This record gives sequence, C-alpha cells and structure tokens, in this order.
Amino acid sequence: MRNIAVDNSILRHMFSALSSQTILSISSACVLAVLGMGSSTAQVFQSGPVYLSGPEANAGARPDTEIVAEQYLLLGSAARGCGESQVAINPMNANEIAVSAMCQQNQNEGKFEHNEREFERTPRATITEFAFTRDRGLTWTVMEDPMRAYFHRYRCLDPFAAFANDGTMILGCEAHFSENHPPEEEINQVADGDTEDFGGSAMIWSTDGGHTFSDPVQIMSSYMPKEILGPFVSFAPRGSQGDRPQISVDRATGKLYVNGNSMASDPPHRQTTFRVSKDRGRDWGMVYAVDSPEWPGAGGGYDVANGIVGTAYIATNVPASLNAKCPCRVFGASTDDGKSFIRTLIPGPPSTQGAGPSGAMIVAANPTKAGEFSVFYNTANTVEAYRTQDSGKTWVHSPSIPGLSGTTVAMLTAAYSPKGVLALNWRALYPVAEAMPRTSPGNEGPPSQWTSPRVFRDLPQQFEIWSAISLDGGTTFSAPHKVSTAISPGVSRRRSMSNLGSDFISVAVDADFVHYTWFDDRAGFRATWYGRVPISDFK
Repeated sequence: MRNIAVDNSILRHMFSALSSQTILSISSACVLAVLGMGSSTAQVFQSGPVYLSGPEANAGARPDTEIVAEQYLLLGSAARGCGESQVAINPMNANEIAVSAMCQQNQNEGKFEHNEREFERTPRATITEFAFTRDRGLTWTVMEDPMRAYFHRYRCLDPFAAFANDGTMILGCEAHFSENHPPEEEINQVADGDTEDFGGSAMIWSTDGGHTFSDPVQIMSSYMPKEILGPFVSFAPRGSQGDRPQISVDRATGKLYVNGNSMASDPPHRQTTFRVSKDRGRDWGMVYAVDSPEWPGAGGGYDVANGIVGTAYIATNVPASLNAKCPCRVFGASTDDGKSFIRTLIPGPPSTQGAGPSGAMIVAANPTKAGEFSVFYNTANTVEAYRTQDSGKTWVHSPSIPGLSGTTVAMLTAAYSPKGVLALNWRALYPVAEAMPRTSPGNEGPPSQWTSPRVFRDLPQQFEIWSAISLDGGTTFSAPHKVSTAISPGVSRRRSMSNLGSDFISVAVDADFVHYTWFDDRAGFRATWYGRVPISDFK
C-alpha cells in the first residue's frame, strides 16, 4: 500500500497562531509529540512548517529489487488535480526518485470559471506538490512547496526536479503573484488596476534524501539587478520572469542550469534565458539569452553535457548571408555557460510555426560523447530527429519514428541515462473536436487574460503515452512502446483543473528502467501518474 497526500489544514491552522520564531524553535519530532499525529512530520522552513505525508521510517525500508513494469496515480485527488510534472533519478542511488507536479483546485467557490485575479491569486488555489521515494517507489513521501510562504506569493507552478552529481535532491517551481506588492511592483499596474504576475523560479535542496531541506533560493525573478543581465537580456517591467523553468545537470562538471521564458523589452519579443550554478544551487551566475540580435527568437529546448550547452529554438530572422527563409530552426552551442554561442541552422524543411512554445524542439545531450546532440520535433504523426556529433557543425537526419496510426504526436520529451541510453516519450492524441477550453470575451482592457473569465468545460480529449529508446546515441530507435495501460478518457469540467497542468510530461532513465510522469484523467479527475518500463521491454 502506497502513501498518498493528506490534508494537513488542521495542523496549519493550529500553527498559524504561533510566531515564526516559536515555530522555528520547535523540532519536527516535538511537533508530532505535542500533536500526537505520528503519520505526518513537519519540515520547518524560515517561513514556517511544511507538512509531509508518509512515514519517515522509509529511510530504512528495503528498496524494490524487482525489474517489472508498473504505473499508478501518484499525485492528485477529486478536489485538487495535478499535472505538468517532472521525474528525476538520483545518479548516486537509483532507489531515490523525485517527482514534482503542479496541483490546482478543480473549482472556484463552487463555480466552474475563474480569472487570474479572482482565482489564481487565491491562497492555495495553485500549489506544487513534491513526491519522493527512497526505496524505488515502494513508499512515497509527499510535501507541498514552501516557496509561496517564503516569497509571499499566491502560487507556485511549472515545477521541476533533479539530482546533483553528489545525490543532492533539487526541487523547484515558479512562485508568482505577490500577496503584498513592494513599491517596484505597485508602479506597474495594468489598465484595469490589477497587478501582473510578478515572481520567478526558485528551488530548495536536500542532502539527506528528503529528511531536511534548505530554505528556498530564487533563481530568476522580476526586477533582477541589471548587473547580472548578459548581452541582449532586457526583461520587460511586467510579468513573471523565467516562465516554465526547466533544469539540466551536467554530469561532467556538476553545474546546474535552469532556463525560463520571459518578455524582453529591447526589442520587445519573447526570449529564453538561463542561469548556471556551480555550487548545486546555492549561488547563480549571469543571466544569458539563448538568442542574439542577429538570431532573435525563443524556445525552451536545451540540454547540457561535457561542458557544452546545446539549445534549439525558432528564430524569426537569421543573418542574410545564410539565404534562409524564416521562421528557421536554429541550434546554438556554448562552451562558456552561455556567454557566447556558435549558432547554425538545423537542416530539414523550414518550420511552419513561429517562435515560442508552439514551435518548440527538444534537445538531448549525450553524456558519453562530447559534442553529440539530438534535436527532436514532431509532425502530425511522426517524430523527426537530427543528430550532430560536432556541436552543430554537421547534421544527420535519423530515421523518422512513426506515431500510432490514427493519432497525433504531441508533447515530446527526451532524456539520457548517465550511461548513454536515450529515451523519448509523447502523447498519442486521438481525434476529437474542440478539445481545449474556450475563454469567453469577459471584461475588456489589456491584458485581457488577467480579467476575462476562463469558463470550464468538459475535456473529451483521449490519449495514450508512448515511448521509444536508442542505445546508439540517437542513430536508431526501438519500435514505439505503449507505456500507459489504458486510454486517458477525458474528464468533466468538474474535475479538470480547467485543463491546466496539461502542457508538460517527463521522462528519466537509469540502468534498469525508463521512468515517466504524465497527467492522466482515467481516475475521473486530472492527476499525475508515475510509471516505469524495464529497458529490456523495448524491442
């Protein structure tokens, strides 16, 4: 029997009357002894306690040694759905697995509509939940993010998870929407008097398998000092900086990389930037842009290995000497943590999509061979792959990976194991009309998304999770393998999170398994599922 998240609202209410100094002086063991609730423990942060579900006796549990496939609902409930998740494996101890997921209430005060002001800025409407195991999935511990309380933000979303080279667990999310606005945020009001979503990405770390955690550390945020902004980085004075952060760890150097998407002001355009930490997230370096004045564009596809950062994005323009018709697919390689890039065009048909998430590509860096990268993007029913062994100077088109007949390939993700096994996974979407929720006109005035009501509706979209692996650096791939054991059947507006949490799935690989997390509706509500498939099952 696996541990599931428990509602500790009573505990939080009891502690709300205590001062922060009083809370900090009470150990987790004393908290449990006083309250007599041995089924939960408290991780005490500077901003207050965060409660964990699951017995801390897990530390002595015998790990799972069976090499068998399985999958199950890990995070989410009928009241609060979870999605947009990431899974990570400890490279020093494969028994330790971490999962992060964005979790949101399925309704707004009994109504099935909301806007950013009335709902997204409601305390605990959108949170991140972290789940981790020390016994390869036999038992799990679940905790809520501490970032909202620490930074005085309403929300924490777009979560991520990773392990540093020494086994340090890293958990993060994007904390934004201020509870109280400092002067620099008060002066930036939109037309209807509502403030925007100031904030940015942040992380915590644990060096003891999740028994204790650091206080949160900000990675990217609104109003960062200009002194840490690299060339061509000019954050617009509005919005949360570093949206949809993704983390990557260079197994050769131990450095951490976190990117994000923001609005640049000079010139105004969507821009992808990233920062690097040399000390497992304690301190962060300059903010560098993926694009440049000669190669402007955006896209979050990147990976790093052997001291080389590889990025892929859709450029709106490239140097005239290349005689390219844009939008264009661009690859950039950096050996100085983003201070400079050597950019080249990725061959193949020109992109039909503009810069931004709709034109996203996936990058996978081979940790066993310096300079070898694969770039993936999907057509309607195939996965296309281009591989370089010299950091983008030359490219080879790998054989196309076919999608399931009658479905559309969507939401690609990719990851390498430390030993060079490459895994891809994607959603296979079955045809359905009007699968996305519609937004009614609502109030007028820029920006309309902050005030226009988002009306919930039934989500009939059906899909499965599929995967393929490569044992030769992306030269060839296995036959596609169905991961999910049943079709996600769609979900009613009452349990759908208004289709939030639906834009990210993840994959990670160790010596025995390919691990997955994805959102799934087959429980009757939006939830985060965890699954694993033995590498030996791929043919």
